Amino acid sequence: MKGGRAVSAARGLSLGAVLAITTRFVLPLGPEDPFRGTLIALPLIVASFVALGNWAISRGGQPTPREVVLVEWTFLAVLILAALGRNHLGLLGNPATLDGVLAGGFLLLLGHRALRTLIALRPLFEESGQKRPSSVFFSLPFLVYVAILPWSSFHHAPDGDEPHYLLLTHSLAYDLETDLANNYAQGDSLAFMDRTLEPQLGDPVGPSGEMYSRHNVLLPLALAPFYRLAGLAGVLVAMAALAAALVWATLGLAMTYRLLDPTGSLWAYGILAFTAPLLLYSYQVWVEVPAALLTVLGLTLILRAAEGKSHNWSTWVRIGLPILALPFLKIRFVLLAGSLVILASWHAGGSRARRRTALLLALLGGVTASILLFNRFFFQNPLKYHDIDGLRAYAESPITYLKGFLGLFYDCAFGLFAFAPIWFLIVPAFLLLWNRHRRVLMDSLLVLTPYLMLLAPRGEWFGGWSPPFRYGVIALPFMALWLIPLLSDRERGGRRFLIAALGAATLALTLLWIVEPGWTYNLAHGRSHLLDYLSSAMKADVARFFPSSTRPRLATWVWPPLTMLAVSMLWWVPKRGTSAATALGLCAVLLIPALVASSSQRRPTSVIEFEDPWVETSGGQLHPELWVVYRPHYRGGWVLPAGQSISIPVVPGGSRFDLVVELEEPSRAMGGAVLEIRSGSEILKRRPLEPLGRWRRLRVSDLSWSGEEVLVLAIRRRSRDTDPEVLLDRARLQWQ
Repeated sequence: MKGGRAVSAARGLSLGAVLAITTRFVLPLGPEDPFRGTLIALPLIVASFVALGNWAISRGGQPTPREVVLVEWTFLAVLILAALGRNHLGLLGNPATLDGVLAGGFLLLLGHRALRTLIALRPLFEESGQKRPSSVFFSLPFLVYVAILPWSSFHHAPDGDEPHYLLLTHSLAYDLETDLANNYAQGDSLAFMDRTLEPQLGDPVGPSGEMYSRHNVLLPLALAPFYRLAGLAGVLVAMAALAAALVWATLGLAMTYRLLDPTGSLWAYGILAFTAPLLLYSYQVWVEVPAALLTVLGLTLILRAAEGKSHNWSTWVRIGLPILALPFLKIRFVLLAGSLVILASWHAGGSRARRRTALLLALLGGVTASILLFNRFFFQNPLKYHDIDGLRAYAESPITYLKGFLGLFYDCAFGLFAFAPIWFLIVPAFLLLWNRHRRVLMDSLLVLTPYLMLLAPRGEWFGGWSPPFRYGVIALPFMALWLIPLLSDRERGGRRFLIAALGAATLALTLLWIVEPGWTYNLAHGRSHLLDYLSSAMKADVARFFPSSTRPRLATWVWPPLTMLAVSMLWWVPKRGTSAATALGLCAVLLIPALVASSSQRRPTSVIEFEDPWVETSGGQLHPELWVVYRPHYRGGWVLPAGQSISIPVVPGGSRFDLVVELEEPSRAMGGAVLEIRSGSEILKRRPLEPLGRWRRLRVSDLSWSGEEVLVLAIRRRSRDTDPEVLLDRARLQWQ
């Protein structure tokens, strides 16, 4: 019987593959169409889901009702026809908007089928005596990651450090070396992106003109065979496999800890696999996902060795391999490796095990010293392009640490909660774990704390130009473990409310991040693409209502205590009205954004950041430039030349106000200027600015508001021979 099912699945997958190959040649969509890749892969994806569903049913899973399956097939057919005929049927609307709506439809269908398959796999969570999770728990997320890959890779080319990892991969795959001089000269980056790549700041140059990458070679070396076989697509599929392996390994770690509750495991697995940030990193080339995988594998092997009291050499070789590989991915991962060795010593029993732990620590020290010496020889710096000051975490102030840790979770552009609110559940999970599963919590903190302590006070703790929570990806599998005991009981009213509200918000945001993958890359200016869109649409300072650690404001300090308290209290609300609580949670997802939007348009204007998109400018430029290194260290603002103006939509809070403007005066070479303040067309005041080139806080008191809706600041020349420009940082309006 099992053999018959296997044959049937093989036939279905073979048919899907044949249809996919055929579709590639007969599909009436050109390579410039964003749906071409998705429609080519669709037959194989559908066949794979059918095979997974049948396999789950054969293991006792509940089949999807026929009516639901019929609706899915009908919806899929409509989406396919719309994607094929959207350019010929005269469909109304912006083509890009229509494409986004269709992509959202495909994603909703994919999410529904993945959820149905996940629920059907529940019996496997109930099986006892398993040492490792079934490979199907690797296959399901891998299939989802591959399904979103064509759309995501079409709309967002490799960015940040990704192209440099890929160029190194290209060199290893075709030249069998790491000298990139010929690859830069030949423009080999055009094989995986649409522009010629230039060397990065800090890349070493050899004595004979050799050019090397500052990035470690381990990940490109692992990806080189896939690149040689299938180019960029092969690399991205390999990265998707690593992300799926991380989800699978996390489930194995949960089994090792005996966190085996079927309901909790099912939903924690789903949250980890199918929400941001892991979903976003599944199709991108970064070292954090492989590092998280090695960390989870190393910890699992440590715990199994301690549980089975197996301390032979083969066991310790298996433990040592992932631990010793971590520094070769990135030197900062030596902190994770060291924490794992300490944890191994803690769990080890007997003198023999501790001697082997000491040997492993010595090997790790040798590996670390070798890497530092290698860097010193080739880069003239043991830390490559970083300096030793970056490691002096002890010299940072407590407020810097606090901003860094809060930013990892709360920052509106880079924080975990801002991109997937469902992870707010780790707050009550932490409290529950402290009472019931303290060993899991203590192991997690021991592994993560040194690593996060190093990164929290860094000038670019958010990971630079990358998707959100990059440095925190290492913590994702551990936080997923924390959710298992919490989600085992979801029957109280407050719990239903929280899950409904946070889940609906996460679903909406996840659709947005996949449809618009470029919106997950944000500058360190205290906003995000989503907030910029809302600010421009509403002509209001929406970003001020959300926390930022790169541009701290009141919301930065208000949100954390309020949300932690609210989420913790709601989770333990008594069991009353669970159905009503779910409905209220869904309503809250619609109500809260409306309240924020209304507040932003009604709240009296008090703070103005001149570079924000809700502020209109007639000329000038952003300061500093977008891609300046360590941008958070600069005072952001807008350079306004003479003859140009800035218009600010104002919600008045009184009939009179004081205006305080922080600005940099023109330099001596430019000459003096005049700051003109207007309420609409009425001139309120003119203030001269001396050519001293210094920062100053200019206060203009007792101005009368004329009832106009726009405050205008303009720069005027003081003489015909001067051409001044002024850098405006921010302004405050104090209403009377």
